[in-house]
Amino acid sequence: MRLCTGRRYGRLLLCILLSLLIGFTYTLPLPVSGASSSDMLYQDYIYYTVSEKGEVTIKSARASIVEAVIPETIDGCPVTAVENHAFRDCSKLTTLILPDSVRKIGDYAFSNCKKLKTLYIPDTVEDVGWGIVQGTLWLSEQTDSFVVVGQGILLAYTADETEVIVPDTVRVIGGFAFSDRKTAEIVRLPASLTLIDAFAFDNCKNLRQIEMPDSLTAIREYAFHSCISLTDVTIPDNVKVLENHAFSFCRSLESVRLSASLQQLDNAVFSECRSLKTVEIPDSVRVIYNYVFQNCTALESIELPESVGELGQGAFDGCTSLQQVTIRNPICRIYDDAQTMDEAAVIHGMVGSTAKVYAQKYERCFRAFGQLRGDFDRDGNITSQDAFQIFMIDSNYAMGISPELTINERYAADFDMNEDINSQDAYQVLLISSQIAMGNNSVLERL
Repeated sequence: MRLCTGRRYGRLLLCILLSLLIGFTYTLPLPVSGASSSDMLYQDYIYYTVSEKGEVTIKSARASIVEAVIPETIDGCPVTAVENHAFRDCSKLTTLILPDSVRKIGDYAFSNCKKLKTLYIPDTVEDVGWGIVQGTLWLSEQTDSFVVVGQGILLAYTADETEVIVPDTVRVIGGFAFSDRKTAEIVRLPASLTLIDAFAFDNCKNLRQIEMPDSLTAIREYAFHSCISLTDVTIPDNVKVLENHAFSFCRSLESVRLSASLQQLDNAVFSECRSLKTVEIPDSVRVIYNYVFQNCTALESIELPESVGELGQGAFDGCTSLQQVTIRNPICRIYDDAQTMDEAAVIHGMVGSTAKVYAQKYERCFRAFGQLRGDFDRDGNITSQDAFQIFMIDSNYAMGISPELTINERYAADFDMNEDINSQDAYQVLLISSQIAMGNNSVLERL
């Protein structure tokens, strides 16, 4: 009897709990696209998160939002950022006021808010993403030639001058700021500038001259994409970042002077620059990534300095006029594919180098230059003196002394190419030098 009663009460309690749970579920606010289960809700319209540092980021908003006045603090924490796409496509939004605590606004944050007419972006903002006001009523009603917000961030240029002198209050050329501006032919950038953001001058078809200041440190992706009238470019020496496709499809570009601070050339930076004839790679560059010079059909010669240790896929694919590719680094990692270099290319490199291995594998013409493996003193001969110098390096290592060697010196000394310079390398060089001294020069063919 007790067992029966216990089951009946247990079932009744379970039904009550399920009913309460179902009712609670249907009263929860439904999240919008972009909101996650961890996001919190402010005033039933805006989703936000709080970081471990106690800072609020506005993440997204309901599509039905009409007005938003965001306070400086939520839950006692300062509002410091607006996430990428946070208000994007909020077609009913007419007013948005951001607090003075905001420092960062992400990509496309307010884009396509077609009715957004009143927008306040405080002077505290120091970092703005791409296209934050694209497609807004606020932008279309601007009367100033230079629409500048926050700490010197140029969101848009709205005038139609052929020669544009950007004010010296501008620190950043924002994403899409000049995009599709057909009238601009000459643009002079101010000494205060540090960044040209993504798509900043995209498709400026009549732009033929751009003057960049020494203060510039970064050029983001697609910054000058399809600037088809641009003929030459000098990138200041403080520029450390040159991102993907920055100058791709600049089909009139003939010469480029690269920054001495660049450590890499990102994917397709100069792809489809079909008039490019002259480019000098500085010895600061370590990596040339994929398709950097793809279809640069006017490029006839290029030299990769000793610093370049990696050459990416399709780097010189379609360079049909390329007569000479000089690869100074004997152990440069060359992407193992026939399209890395066009079949017309004549590859110049060291005997025994990765350049020669690549040329032989893909039947490219190869011409040797420089030192032989084992020729440490670079006098053109392999002698006992070379063996002695390699032995001395091994002795220094044994005593805990690590001599500073160039890439070419390391290449010459590491005779067996096992990435370890030791007495075995010295012995093999001594053996080769002895055979050469006895007139057996055929050993050189194996190096």
